[in-house]
Amino acid sequence: LNSSTKQLVVNYPNILLPDSFSNPIGSIGYIQYRIKPKFPMALNSQINNRAGIYFDFNAPIITNTVTTTATNSLGLSNTKHKVGDIELQPNPASQSLTVSIGKEKMDYITISELSGKVLIKKNVNLSDNKVYFDLSQIENGLYLVNVHSGGKIVKGKKLVVSK
Repeated sequence: LNSSTKQLVVNYPNILLPDSFSNPIGSIGYIQYRIKPKFPMALNSQINNRAGIYFDFNAPIITNTVTTTATNSLGLSNTKHKVGDIELQPNPASQSLTVSIGKEKMDYITISELSGKVLIKKNVNLSDNKVYFDLSQIENGLYLVNVHSGGKIVKGKKLVVSK
């Protein structure tokens, strides 16, 4: 971390990621980090973040700007929306997906792009233990499978589609 420029620089020498044309799934990489403010932030303060990703000596790829809002949440969900684990089979998937769910109340399940765009939405009946999805129209890539209850996302998992 460079304290004067407030920039975090992460280098992965010799990472050897394949290009996105020859291997779309293998070319995906992530970085996750956590920061602690030097001083307390006012409630509802916002921090905007974006990144410039450099490959070799090419111009940077600039990511979307992500906004984080300071809240007084303790990270505890309301127990009336508590949902057990969900299982995705198969994962990676190619043509179809089965989402196994518990008996908790759920309204619907979505499959979304990482940008948040919902591609498929299915309502869930209380009697459903498994929900089936046709992925034949979904392209190779990484997606989010989210369970919704009471107007909130209460559980989510990552799905890889590889045909």
